[in-house]
Amino acid sequence: HYYTTSPSLSSLSLAADHTGHVIKDNGKVAAFADGTGSFAVYDPAKLTHDKRTASSLETTTVTLPKPHHGFAIPLPNDQYLVAVGDSKTRTGAAVVDAQGKTVTESPACPGVHGEAIAKDGAFSIGCTDGALVYKDGKFTKITNPEDPYSRSGNQAGKADSQYVLADYKTDKDAKLERPEKFSIIDTVAATRTVYSLPSGVSYTFRSLARGPQGEALLLTTDGKLRVFDPATGAELGSVQLMEAWTESETWQDERPALWVDGKTAYVTDPATKKLIAVSLSNPAAPKELMSVELPKTPNEILGVSSSNAAPVEAEAHGAGAHGSTSSSASADAHESGEAHEGHSH
Repeated sequence: HYYTTSPSLSSLSLAADHTGHVIKDNGKVAAFADGTGSFAVYDPAKLTHDKRTASSLETTTVTLPKPHHGFAIPLPNDQYLVAVGDSKTRTGAAVVDAQGKTVTESPACPGVHGEAIAKDGAFSIGCTDGALVYKDGKFTKITNPEDPYSRSGNQAGKADSQYVLADYKTDKDAKLERPEKFSIIDTVAATRTVYSLPSGVSYTFRSLARGPQGEALLLTTDGKLRVFDPATGAELGSVQLMEAWTESETWQDERPALWVDGKTAYVTDPATKKLIAVSLSNPAAPKELMSVELPKTPNEILGVSSSNAAPVEAEAHGAGAHGSTSSSASADAHESGEAHEGHSH
């Protein structure tokens, strides 16, 4: 049988020196610790109802040569796609085994930051001069010659789409750049195409997401949620959700944020303390479904679902609730002077 219950916070936690990215893929979760350059790996299927009061989580640890602000993406065959660098700089990406030994590496990605999944097991990684795509055991570098510095440190991917939505920043010296362009990375054609927003309209690292059919979504500073065709960059539709807003120069400050679950987008509006639900069923006409006022000012937003519940025949062999959580986490620990970036995976 199945039953429903209210969500609850378990007592499980992972200790880490300067917690960083947390990424789930290929049946594993990898939680990176920037302070040590290591990451803890665990099986999310073991986070069942009967374990919610447990005091510890069974993990294995993989350690990289040097501490850095990095990430680890679980791949098949006990391998991991990781950033390469140290406490001062990041230079590329590599695939390592369960002992941290390098299998293959690319040094062609300065300032590594941001990662996203794409179709057929491909991954896109953000660089300060383009993007690095890993697919079928090989790295491919994508650059934009017209903008030697073109950072895409925030990316939003979808496992059944060859396209990755990414930001596009070109001012190397800016303390805070408010980009008015975004980019689409095609992991099959190995290209990055840049598109412009209306003049004066920007977005932040919490503004990127993907729709149910792979649409590219941007929550922009004019208060709109915009829907784009990732293959052409054409704007399919938009909906006005809030008043125009300005990004704070302090990345920890609250700002509107976007998260998508299935055919519904959830948007926070710190100015009114509202959480807004938007239907994405029709890309040409996204529609506000409802909004609720929250007791406190919202900042980041993340959700979980149990959409992949265990089949009935498996229920008799285990106790408690079954399901899976869809998760993505952003790091709150960054090098001095580095702006916070969002991640999608």
